[in-house]
Amino acid sequence: MTYSWNNRYFLTGTYRRDYAGRLPEGNKYGDFPGVTGAWKISEEPFMPKSDILNLLKIRGSWGRIGNLSTISLTYGNPTLSLAAKGSNGGLIGKDTPPVNQVYYSTAFNPFLTWKTLEQADFGVDVELLNNRLSFSAEYFNKRTFNLIKTQDMGWPGYLGVDPKTINEGEIFNTGFEFSVGWQDKIGNVSYFVNGNLATLKTV
Repeated sequence: MTYSWNNRYFLTGTYRRDYAGRLPEGNKYGDFPGVTGAWKISEEPFMPKSDILNLLKIRGSWGRIGNLSTISLTYGNPTLSLAAKGSNGGLIGKDTPPVNQVYYSTAFNPFLTWKTLEQADFGVDVELLNNRLSFSAEYFNKRTFNLIKTQDMGWPGYLGVDPKTINEGEIFNTGFEFSVGWQDKIGNVSYFVNGNLATLKTV
């Protein structure tokens, strides 16, 4: 859904409902909304028209997206393995012939769900001098939660199956991005110069 009014106010909303059959019942569907908005202040009646300031816009966005790239497409189906037990420590007696056994080698987690990335951005865009000089600054805050990993603690080895896949942990990334550009013409030749600077903090 997109809405704009008088070339000043802009609003876009999105909604995704994704399905993954390999996840357990109750978590097969993931709901991921998003929204973006912008206000072009330079188009307001109270802003004087000028060849110096051509654009002044503030914007913001928020959204979520799911990820299952580390989960096999066959997850949710029991994994069977084949092993032979025989003469060296056989099941019956000392020197019995090998006996093939089929057993479950992985544990299924009935609570496994989507890894989710949630991000918010806030920025400002400015264009000056007949749109030749441009500047933008943006702050972003990204949170990734329900990380998918193999349980590496508290899994007893005597169970005889590999540790299960679980959701555990989260990562935060925050930072700023800055961009400055200049575009012009020399005769019939157009040129553009741009510079970028970014900061990143991960927790």
